[in-house]
Amino acid sequence: MLGFLVATDDSIMDMIERWRPLFLALAVCGAAGVLLLGGQESLPATAVRDLACWTALLAMLGYGRRHLGGGSKAVAYCNEAAFPLYVLHQTFLVAVGFSVLRHADAGPLPYMVIMTVSFALSLITYEIARRWSLTRFLLGLGRRKPPTAPS
Repeated sequence: MLGFLVATDDSIMDMIERWRPLFLALAVCGAAGVLLLGGQESLPATAVRDLACWTALLAMLGYGRRHLGGGSKAVAYCNEAAFPLYVLHQTFLVAVGFSVLRHADAGPLPYMVIMTVSFALSLITYEIARRWSLTRFLLGLGRRKPPTAPS
């Protein structure tokens, strides 16, 4: 509910966009504090962690509003791809993870392989599927927009 109220109030979103550098600085300091305090569950450690999370969220909102609000082709592509990639990634994540972790489960390399391969497979599948009406429908995409002639 709070997110809806913040996102629909232009004066609050303007303030978040204006103060985004401060929020980013606070988030970085908070992240350093979280690393220094380790896994403590004390009240100060919880407060630092919560502050870092909230300020990071506000920084992302501010920078996103500033740099992703335009009508670029990249933003339009990512907007359309978000839901299908969300739907597809789970299948690939489980399949690739099962396969990779059967052979190697120590260190960060297997997890990097899982992340990279599952993302690539999701993106490739989306790119193939977005070209046909039936697969567009199955992935929750709208009808294809006809290309507009340059004016």
